[in-house]
Amino acid sequence: MIHIARRTGLPTLACLAALGLAPLPATAANILVTTLADADAVDGDCSLREAILAANADASYNECAAGTGPSDRILLTLPGTILLTSNLPEFSESAALVGLGPGTSTIDGQDARTLLRLDTGGSGQTFRIERLTLTNGGGAGSGPALNAGAHTVLVRDAVLSSSTASLRGGALMALDTDLVLERVWLSENTVTGDTGGGIFLFSAVSTEIRDSTVSGNSTLGMGGGFYINGTSLAGDLEILLTRSTIIQNHANADASNDFQRGGGIAIGGGASTSANLHLGNSIVAENTDASPSGAAPDLALFGMTSAESMGFNIVGDNSTVEFEFPSGLPNANGDAVGTNASLIDPQVEALALSGGTMPVHMPTAVAPSIVIDKGSCPGVVSDQRGFGLAATGLRIYDAPGVVNNPAGDACDVGAAEIGPLVALPEPEILIDGFESGTLLFWDLDVP
Repeated sequence: MIHIARRTGLPTLACLAALGLAPLPATAANILVTTLADADAVDGDCSLREAILAANADASYNECAAGTGPSDRILLTLPGTILLTSNLPEFSESAALVGLGPGTSTIDGQDARTLLRLDTGGSGQTFRIERLTLTNGGGAGSGPALNAGAHTVLVRDAVLSSSTASLRGGALMALDTDLVLERVWLSENTVTGDTGGGIFLFSAVSTEIRDSTVSGNSTLGMGGGFYINGTSLAGDLEILLTRSTIIQNHANADASNDFQRGGGIAIGGGASTSANLHLGNSIVAENTDASPSGAAPDLALFGMTSAESMGFNIVGDNSTVEFEFPSGLPNANGDAVGTNASLIDPQVEALALSGGTMPVHMPTAVAPSIVIDKGSCPGVVSDQRGFGLAATGLRIYDAPGVVNNPAGDACDVGAAEIGPLVALPEPEILIDGFESGTLLFWDLDVP
């Protein structure tokens, strides 16, 4: 296994691929879905199936308003579950699909269908999937629940759960995609063959996962939580994973492979380019790799890869990544890192809603805690649940009686924060993938 020498210091966001997105075109339409039925009929309502067809054709379809150009917005207006009776039409141009909230708006594939396909053979589009639950997608012999082509894709405030694929990503597969996951829960997704229990990404561009939980996913291959691989195309792949919890995922579930499968995370480089992981304020622990020898329970690196600590991480078992994440409590990078012989307890509770709309692993109130107030989340307004402190407009709660990490700002490590259950107002949509403030097509008239 070859590793590029680890970099020093924080990665500058400017060096991560900027997406350069355009503002909302004046011609984009809001298409309102007015039924939970998966219908294609003249029946007085606009179904999700019909709305996608209207957006694709830039024309009215049955009772759905006409799409009027790239970046139409399909808005689910009724709480409840859409049970798919067949695969939905594939999106053919930039679009937003926005629900009423995870757990309130659900698309269910009934264990037999790919839920959403985002122009899988095309490139250069922009897609936003927000405030939804996507569940029970795929099934044996099927692909992932969400399948994306070479585009810019933002998935925000969403649940991707209980989907099955025969290979390459139970919940999400993306190829040469600028991918951002923000406040997302991926859980109980399964790949019955190849890589990436939760996510499979093969890309030459950029990936960011923030304020998210990846828990309880499994694969017979590599990357129980997710597998990300660079290509030999445009350049190095930069992967930024911050304020997230990657826990209790499983790789090589049938122990058919011999070594280093990456129970939580597997990262691979291209033939001539590298894949570079930047990990900050995150928990990667209690994952398993059933390899008979040389197991990599939490994190595995293959080929041309590097991993850089941005500090304030908890890594339960550093087997095979001892150089990138040396053991210590804390180590020189400010991380709490265990070994196979001396595992680090991530000190989090079982999954529970904890006041939000999607389950999280809350920090356990133990003393002294390696999670509570031991992190750093400068300028972050909320945790995964959308909760912050109204007095400051920030996530940081600073629990009384806990000794802080003097190098941090009293944020908790991972995706969830112990503290008052105060839901802050929705922030402006100023997300271009790396927080540089470019509007992502859609302005604030989206509810």
